[in-house]
Amino acid sequence: MLTRRDFTRGVVGAGGSLLLPRGAWAAARKRKFDIGLIRWDAWYAKFGSSVFAQDNLASTYSARAPSHCAFPAADQIDCDGTQADMDREISLAADASVAYWAFCWYAQESSLRRAWDLYKSSSLKNKVKWCAILPASMLGSAPFSPAVVEKQFDFWISQFSEPEYYRTLDQGRPLMFILFSRKDILSFDNNMSLLADTFRAFRQKVRAKLSLDPFLVGMARPANLERMDQIQADALSSYIALMTGRGQQAYAELDRQTRAYWNALAATGRQIIPIAMTGWDIRPRLDHPVPWEGPKDRTKTPYFSIATPEEFRRHILAGLEFIDAHPESCRTRSLLVYSWDECDEGGCILPTRGDPTAGRLSALAEAQRQASQGNQHQ
Repeated sequence: MLTRRDFTRGVVGAGGSLLLPRGAWAAARKRKFDIGLIRWDAWYAKFGSSVFAQDNLASTYSARAPSHCAFPAADQIDCDGTQADMDREISLAADASVAYWAFCWYAQESSLRRAWDLYKSSSLKNKVKWCAILPASMLGSAPFSPAVVEKQFDFWISQFSEPEYYRTLDQGRPLMFILFSRKDILSFDNNMSLLADTFRAFRQKVRAKLSLDPFLVGMARPANLERMDQIQADALSSYIALMTGRGQQAYAELDRQTRAYWNALAATGRQIIPIAMTGWDIRPRLDHPVPWEGPKDRTKTPYFSIATPEEFRRHILAGLEFIDAHPESCRTRSLLVYSWDECDEGGCILPTRGDPTAGRLSALAEAQRQASQGNQHQ
């Protein structure tokens, strides 16, 4: 068992990556793209944090509710997803050539974990792979305990070993996105060196067990690259694009700002996974703030119209074209999309009450088809 001394001293040789020759990822580049979609799953059980998100869609914004949600009475909503609902989502995503879902990771008892449980129990799960968006704190413990941390390591190694866990197209490494905020250091005894040593030890143990490195992608702004170094991140991405302005704006402006953000990510000189945006219309949370965020000033907060299917098709095409134009930065050939089901933030493409045929999901499939055929400018 690793001791606290192992963590504080670091592990010799644990850093770095098991890189394949340039020709390996160049060959992958000629084959395909992999598109992943973020999942934030407040729509499969109504308790805990899910209550606030669901109630935000009970009346004015009910068209955004996933199609499996029920409306038993005026201004009431009940989203309780079943195995059949998840199986249908997997089939729809697979038909649209979605390579993987990036699940926001929560504790086992959370309502936000229910969808992942349904995914894991599905007989169809191999049709769409999955990976985790893990808060850095969830690889540690408060107070810090090497025994607890080792159990975390073992859990993730077991998941990486499963056939449905997504591995990068270029090198076949298990993909994990890491969210890192200042509060995460509390799970490492408020010691940044301990955090860095824990991630180094994690990489070493994965390598020892699986004979490959995990591909860790830090979700941070280009201005916060030091955080990426502290977790030994292999690449940089974001949960959402960097958005500016005030009040309501057209989707065309969000598209423009997101494309500019891709360039900002690439300019860091790091490996990147670009983030594409379906929309960002957070008025439900401006009207009824959720407790984990608190109130925001509507006059100073930007929000954008949700993309039409045609706008979204062009946006995804642009993202795939960006990957082609930046092969050194985008070796994984992956585009991350916000999102599958951030419904109350205005960024979902799954079937909803207002869009039961999932027009944006069809647009994503068409964009990928065109890009794979070299028709990016259509």
